[in-house]
Amino acid sequence: MLCQRHFKNADFADDSMTKLLRTAIPNDGAPTSRMFSSVGHSQQKPLCDISNLQNTETAPQLNAEGNEPVITQSTVPYDHHAIENFQPVAGPSTASPSQAQQTRENKLFGKCRKYMQKVCQLRNRLKNFKKKEILNVITEDIAVKKLSEKITPAFSLLLQGQIRNFKKKVTGRRWSKEEKITALRIYKRSPTCYRLLRRLFPLPSISTLKTLLRKLPFGVGINKPIFTVLKRFAVTQAPSDTLMFDEMSIKKHLQYNPKDDIIEGYQDHGTHGRSSATAML
Repeated sequence: MLCQRHFKNADFADDSMTKLLRTAIPNDGAPTSRMFSSVGHSQQKPLCDISNLQNTETAPQLNAEGNEPVITQSTVPYDHHAIENFQPVAGPSTASPSQAQQTRENKLFGKCRKYMQKVCQLRNRLKNFKKKEILNVITEDIAVKKLSEKITPAFSLLLQGQIRNFKKKVTGRRWSKEEKITALRIYKRSPTCYRLLRRLFPLPSISTLKTLLRKLPFGVGINKPIFTVLKRFAVTQAPSDTLMFDEMSIKKHLQYNPKDDIIEGYQDHGTHGRSSATAML
């Protein structure tokens, strides 16, 4: 028969001494006779009261010499049904010190890995900022400014974009609004020529130019902003009395406009609404 006296204090999981560690080993040197030495003098108390069992258990008898106890068969009847339906009470889960230490190490490892990723991101940002500062110094250099004075403003604008986006990936190039407008002028003049220039020099992509064009408020009918721009441009030109028209190819085409969430290509009558007939674009 074993009890808490056969184990050391270090073998228990907590101070309540109700849970043993998996590595606990009973002490072989613990005497068993002292456990029953006081049997005749004091009555032993049960550990817990069991209601479905009769208290007919007899105390162990001593041999003739009175030293070693004689273990006799207990006359306590037991209930098979109660034993089969017995369910242990779930107590507080206690982990061994090694498992707790391993769990703590895993948590610390996850935190360290997260912080290292942030450090790497900050390092990459610092490198990008340094590159941007170098490019800004190059574009603001005195030699570049002197060169810009001897060339046209449009070519100077494209030259600054070439210096800034040199040796960059296609997805990493950044363009200013003025550079996009200049590239859009070239693309609208000749799309084939613009594709050829994109093979030779880094220029904004066609999708970038179309995205910029969608931001302009073009509606059906007379657009006042267009006439305002034409008026400003006409002031800089020599006066003339010639009104010219240019022809363009038209065809039927339907296109979805994600900005306004409409399908363009149907006949639009302005304030009178739209019809289901396909328009010639």
